[in-house]
Amino acid sequence: MDLLPISSVSLSRFPSRRSPSLFPSLTLSLTPFPLRPSFSSLSFDTVIIEEKPHPIFTRLDSDLIITLPLTLLEALTSKGTASRTVTLLDGTTTAIPVPKAVVQPGKETRIPERGMPISKAGSVKKRGDLIVKWNVTLPEKLSVEKTKELERVLA
Repeated sequence: MDLLPISSVSLSRFPSRRSPSLFPSLTLSLTPFPLRPSFSSLSFDTVIIEEKPHPIFTRLDSDLIITLPLTLLEALTSKGTASRTVTLLDGTTTAIPVPKAVVQPGKETRIPERGMPISKAGSVKKRGDLIVKWNVTLPEKLSVEKTKELERVLA
């Protein structure tokens, strides 16, 4: 079997049946360069690269999405003084400030230029954004005293 040099490589995306992840499914087509005029000996190979879900981040185009927990007390009283430290995919850490206003469950905070690198020529942005979804955790139990105090404060 002759080894043929590759004359072109083309990448094409195809939709994944799974939720967005860090690596969308790609099809890699290799076109061999003919060493001799006979095309009967040429073969075309396709390599499929499957995505693997990341334990912390999900990907949406060039944006990374992370869900961070927030206590009820922090969600109601943070005033922008609390923050969460996150280690990004490149190993750098970044402090994510808790929003200054009352944080509703599912609220999103967008940190510009902290997502995946963008390699498209002519792109204005160099990286996508980091999108933080805040998951407000509620206490499982409240004592009678705390319940009465909350009713008094929130009424």
